[in-house]
Amino acid sequence: MLTIQKRPNEIVSLLTADFQPRYEPQFAWKSAVSQHQALPGLRGFWPTSSFDTNGDLIDLSGQGNDLTYNGNPIYYSAQLFSNVVLDGTGDYFSHVGGIGSWCDITGTETYVHPNRRGVTIGGWFRFTNVAGANEYMIAKWDPAGNGRSYQLYRSIAGQIIFGVSSNGQAATVQNIGSISNPAQNEWFWAAGRYDDATSYSTVWYNDESNDLDLTIAGWAGSLHSNATDLLIGGYHGGSGLMTGHFAHCFTCATGVPDAIQNQTYQQTRAMFGV
Repeated sequence: MLTIQKRPNEIVSLLTADFQPRYEPQFAWKSAVSQHQALPGLRGFWPTSSFDTNGDLIDLSGQGNDLTYNGNPIYYSAQLFSNVVLDGTGDYFSHVGGIGSWCDITGTETYVHPNRRGVTIGGWFRFTNVAGANEYMIAKWDPAGNGRSYQLYRSIAGQIIFGVSSNGQAATVQNIGSISNPAQNEWFWAAGRYDDATSYSTVWYNDESNDLDLTIAGWAGSLHSNATDLLIGGYHGGSGLMTGHFAHCFTCATGVPDAIQNQTYQQTRAMFGV
């Protein structure tokens, strides 16, 4: 005879004072930074909780890759988490690039296992305006020159787009968009990954993901190496600026596996009310 054990919801609720639920803002808050610091190949992690006397955004990866304050962004705290407010007019954070610099990632670095070579970027974001122009969240991207590498942005149509380039030129840019679009004033998690082992790119919007086989379009096999700077809130030179908030942004010199990507979202989303 089959016996079914019912879940005692009332008891579970009573015991939350003694046993911490998995979906709890306080639990997410106390472990969010350490989770991101454990991302494989971490090159930069900017939770927005730490900034210096110039307003520069401090990197907590341990590599000292701080980002320079541009315009007049505002540091803010909402509920349990810190974040930065960008007004879409001159506001962004940047790091000067260079061939061989920490952000000049090709995805073919030989010191990384062949099954994990790639690049991954992402973070938590909130747009306070309605989509109507391409607004960049994280980018090492110079469309005016031969300086395209990787980008994560919200398109004019409201999709979250991840794009990469193998030679820095528009002809080899491959873009892949999210299945759903974030609403205005909605906090959401977004990430993009280039996986050198499979030549696939993937974009995440919360727990949704979408893949693109780059070899279909004749992918050259690595991201373009160039001296373009890395920005949060825009792309090279302070263009394509974002209007909204960001927090817990990161850059990794590996193709971070699905399991870690999904757990990063699931274990931090309660803090953002998602």
